[in-house]
Amino acid sequence: MLLCQEFDSERTWKPNRGPIPNRRVGGRFAAVQVAALLLCVVAGYWVIGCGPQARPEAPVLMICIDGMEMSVVHPMLARGELPHMAKLIDRGVCGQMRTVAPAESPVVWTSIATGKTRERHEISGFTDPRTGGPFTSNARRGKAFWNIADDYGLSCNLVGYWITWPAEEVRGTVVSQFSAESQMQAQKMKKGTLFKDLDDATWPPELIDEIWPLVEQTVEPQKMIAEVVTPVFGDLAALQLPMRIQELISSSYWSFEADAVYHRAARHIFSNQPADINVVYYGGTDVIGHRFWRYREPQRYSYPIVDEYIRAFGRSIENYYQSVDAKIGELLDLFPENTRVFVMSDHGMHADFLDGTVDGKPTSISAHHLDGPPGLLIAAGQGISKGSGTKGLLQAAEIPEIASVYDIAPTLLYLLDLPVGRNMRFGRVLKDILTMDQRESRPVEFVESHDEGFRPPTPSESSEEADKEFIERFRKLGYI
Repeated sequence: MLLCQEFDSERTWKPNRGPIPNRRVGGRFAAVQVAALLLCVVAGYWVIGCGPQARPEAPVLMICIDGMEMSVVHPMLARGELPHMAKLIDRGVCGQMRTVAPAESPVVWTSIATGKTRERHEISGFTDPRTGGPFTSNARRGKAFWNIADDYGLSCNLVGYWITWPAEEVRGTVVSQFSAESQMQAQKMKKGTLFKDLDDATWPPELIDEIWPLVEQTVEPQKMIAEVVTPVFGDLAALQLPMRIQELISSSYWSFEADAVYHRAARHIFSNQPADINVVYYGGTDVIGHRFWRYREPQRYSYPIVDEYIRAFGRSIENYYQSVDAKIGELLDLFPENTRVFVMSDHGMHADFLDGTVDGKPTSISAHHLDGPPGLLIAAGQGISKGSGTKGLLQAAEIPEIASVYDIAPTLLYLLDLPVGRNMRFGRVLKDILTMDQRESRPVEFVESHDEGFRPPTPSESSEEADKEFIERFRKLGYI
């Protein structure tokens, strides 16, 4: 069960770094492992990784939003429709974040987590060519920032992040993405028969039993319709929708459920067990963009789009962005003012398949991002400089590029008072977004690599039924 360690009435940060995870130690190397651990303790170091103890001055809240597009955000900010994002921009900085091409989410989010290219972390797409199934966490080469933080005694809460099943053992908690998304497919598989009882769905293992009642409450159909579907699409009962549009809605539903579950789990975990690093992922922004862009920019497409459906769904993307902004506000309420907040998207999105076909075949997808349109980055909190605010952003002739996806991991490590790996060679600490006091408080320190001694990558593992669900879902989005 989670340790009940809430912020006090003034939201003072009291991170629960918790006990050292109960690592699986066994086999012929057990005695060597135990002896090494004892040596680290005697030497006055943290047990895992034999690194010095780190004590950052403020927590990190990292809000990961898949496919959020700046050209949608910009006019919404001008209309005052994203108040929580606007407040963060007024306190900190905002700009575009350069991504990679092809911009495939498993690749990009793993590069964000490791500071490395796909060739180095070896997550090369959606499916592992060695197995034909989706990539899983054991296939990643090298440590992510949560493994590095764990080596230095810091805690991390990780909710819904890409390629996190099987859940890795860290100080803190992990709600792995693959299982969390797929277990919501109640219409195709019974809860508990595959995913609730799936090994390593969460860390610690007993966390799944704690959050499962929240899952069931969140995905109750009438609750989802009232709190998610109707605010995004309006009263669908009043429309006589053709089957193709019904399928657009129903095939997006899984992502809305997943976001609702991740958010509920994150609120529960972050409020009861605040960590040094707190991460949550939302993917519905990407899915709704793929499917409903034609109604937002109907003039871009060469085929006719019915006016009634333009009126009905023309703001569905903006409506979902607003729902994510509200989630951001709820998370910010859990943390102290000095929290280092990063809101980011892995890539943007734009109209595509303008004639309604892919390779000569009809498609339901009307937007994409494989050519690598930039994502966005908002940063605010202790040590983050204050830019020109929302007003300056709206008045700028163009949105500045302030980061690349490879810069996030080095910057997080620096702000956590940890050294940066020299093998994160395409990334840098984002000194330009930091205050002078922060830059002068400590130089950037380096180690050659944090990966020494990390488990070697192995082929992805999963179940046949889960693999089919994953592959079909992302085939419909045009990735596979």
